[in-house]
Amino acid sequence: MREKGRRKKGRTWAEAARTVLEKYPNTPMSHKEILQVIQKEGLKEISGTSPLACLNAMLHTNSRGEEGIFYKVPGRMGVYTLKKDIPDGLKELSEGSEESSDAHSDSQSSERSSSSSDGCAKDGRKSRWKRKGLVQDKVQEVVQDKLQEIVQDKLQEIVQDKLQEIVQDKLQEIVQDKLQEVVQDKLQEIVQEIVQNKVQEMIVQDKVQDKLQDLCRTS
Repeated sequence: MREKGRRKKGRTWAEAARTVLEKYPNTPMSHKEILQVIQKEGLKEISGTSPLACLNAMLHTNSRGEEGIFYKVPGRMGVYTLKKDIPDGLKELSEGSEESSDAHSDSQSSERSSSSSDGCAKDGRKSRWKRKGLVQDKVQEVVQDKLQEIVQDKLQEIVQDKLQEIVQDKLQEIVQDKLQEVVQDKLQEIVQEIVQNKVQEMIVQDKVQDKLQDLCRTS
């Protein structure tokens, strides 16, 4: 299926027209009829605004000289068939009559085919510029998506760093508060022990003094 699509995309007007006339041998067709078959059967990818003029210019150019593969039917405007389907005798007679009767019309057709070829070339250039614009738009879209991804990653990194900093500061604050609480509790405990010891010493001293006074009285 892909191979068929590639053949369709790369097929020239000459190849497409020859395919049509080979499908209908010995049946002369006008350039309009040939284009209808090409479009109906999808024998060529058509771009531009004047496909009929492009096809007609190609048929006219490729029906002249010995190397042309198409044959222009005498007396019929824009009607062609394959040169290989024409008998040699009829071909020579028709070529002689065509040269004598259609010299002026050929010159006019040449001018028309030249202008049509220019139009086809312009259409081709427009198509290429259009594809180029599409590619540029796609590149810009990809670049914007990538930049957004980079910015989001950077923001996440900054937020994570800030959160870690806040957590560390909070932990330090909690640790300091806890240490202060522990120190205060310990200090209170020490003070209480000192006070208790002092009180006991005072009690002992009082008892000793009382005992000494008792001894003095008895003596």
